[in-house]
Amino acid sequence: MRRGFHEARDDHPRITACILYRIAQIYRIEPSLRERRACTPERQKTRWLESRKHYKRLGRLITHLSEVRAITPGNPIGRTLRYAIGQWPMAAP
Repeated sequence: MRRGFHEARDDHPRITACILYRIAQIYRIEPSLRERRACTPERQKTRWLESRKHYKRLGRLITHLSEVRAITPGNPIGRTLRYAIGQWPMAAP
């Protein structure tokens, strides 16, 4: 999903920048887990607790953008939004 938005950044730069920023917030959790050499249950718990709000915000944003008429399903960001909704149940309306 991230790659699709990265490739569509020339199509709608402000929108893709916002989405990529939200994805980066989720990715920021991983380095601290690696540094601590966290075990699997600790990783899962930390990911859930620290990324939940970011996933919800990103899901709402993706859902909202998929309903905007200015973004057509045929352009790069429209295709990526459809893909994101299909792959990510939290973003489904």
